[in-house]
Amino acid sequence: MDGVSISDAKFHTAGWDSYFTGYCFVYMIYISSSLRHKLPVIFKPFTLTDQLLSVRSYENRINLIRAHLSHVNLAGPDPASTRPSLILVQTRSGEQIDVGQVSCC
Repeated sequence: MDGVSISDAKFHTAGWDSYFTGYCFVYMIYISSSLRHKLPVIFKPFTLTDQLLSVRSYENRINLIRAHLSHVNLAGPDPASTRPSLILVQTRSGEQIDVGQVSCC
């Protein structure tokens, strides 16, 4: 860190991202628990067991965004793909599109 002042460094970014990701995950578990018990999303306390059971179907799975599969199952066979083989992209005006603008690479 020679030549970099503390004010220039962004130590908080990774910490904040980790914290907020965890916060969102815990809140989503809470919402999932509410839906599982068919209750409105209100401040009702759930046990840790209730919360973990509500997300059990997602256990050992990794979401894949730009892949043929929707996710990889680390504890069993991967699911069959439900994604289309082709996606049609067009403009509203009918103008020609540069492939580089819509592809990832």
